[in-house]
Amino acid sequence: MKGSKLSENKCLKVGDKVPDFILYDQDFNYFHLFKALKEKTIVLFFYPKDYSPICTLEAIAFRDAYEDFVNAGAEVVGISADKPLSHRSFCSRLNLPFCLLVDSDYKVKRSFHCESLVDRYMGRVTYVIDELGIVRDICKSLFVAKRHMVQALAAVKKIAQQKQLNEVEKIHKLIVGADVECIDSIGHYDLDGVSYASNEDKVIIASNA
Repeated sequence: MKGSKLSENKCLKVGDKVPDFILYDQDFNYFHLFKALKEKTIVLFFYPKDYSPICTLEAIAFRDAYEDFVNAGAEVVGISADKPLSHRSFCSRLNLPFCLLVDSDYKVKRSFHCESLVDRYMGRVTYVIDELGIVRDICKSLFVAKRHMVQALAAVKKIAQQKQLNEVEKIHKLIVGADVECIDSIGHYDLDGVSYASNEDKVIIASNA
């Protein structure tokens, strides 16, 4: 059931609400999941260990596509049980633009029910979480590192497109049947032969017919 509390042996699935947590990153800055979700979609990727071959390839894939995630309104966050100094070295060596969280006692791993072949290591699972805290996509590929980035980016873009459609619908409802020349700006859209072009803090409405 969406948003319901999960039993200890039930894995998170698409449509579930994620548990909240607070962890510190490689620079000892605290990351609060629900606070971060108020601003952006979060791509949370659990991985086994810094510097392991597949984990390195996975981190590089997210690094190289990072700008695409940001442009789509998302933030990428990695998480493993490694110590802050290991994370800091890993980030520096690979020039990672995102933070890596420290889950040294596996509490967050267990709360997300991340599967792993060896209990003392983190599983390789990526969650795309929307601003309501709902899981929108999950990737559990253990050995195909790049699949996590590709699948997550597709999910993030889909969320961004849906947000844009929702904004268009709001504008359309505001202007249908109204004799107006401009309304407060929330974007630039084309809908049903009508253009909504941003001009400073206004939207100029013009027919495309």
